[in-house]
Amino acid sequence: MPNSFGSYDPDEENNPSIMKASLQPKNALQKRALSACGRTGFKNTADRARWRKLEDKTYGGEERHIMFKAWIEHNIELAEQTNAKSVIPVRIFTNLMTSIENEDRCVDWMGANRKKVMDSKASAVKSRFGRQSDD
Repeated sequence: MPNSFGSYDPDEENNPSIMKASLQPKNALQKRALSACGRTGFKNTADRARWRKLEDKTYGGEERHIMFKAWIEHNIELAEQTNAKSVIPVRIFTNLMTSIENEDRCVDWMGANRKKVMDSKASAVKSRFGRQSDD
């Protein structure tokens, strides 16, 4: 049923009135997440906003930011591995975001992988400044 705006629906998948540029990935993490799920861009602005909300938790230099980014990368790797085994992507982007948003699994994963992630980050920082590892 048409509304007062005619047939305009901003959430429609192929709506030409939504600028395609605004649905394109803007950084490497977005590109990797989308390509892991067989996509080249966000389906709609709601998908993009949901992803940005997750990505905002990775900005900063504190341990919680570093660990959450590692959690996102871990889930992307799982999606890449799962989807590499099939012709049609099994792990779709919505499912990837839902996995990342699962706080119980996130806390468990962070507890089990904290030392590995933080040691890796420390090594990367040391190598950036040309210092040898203290190992």
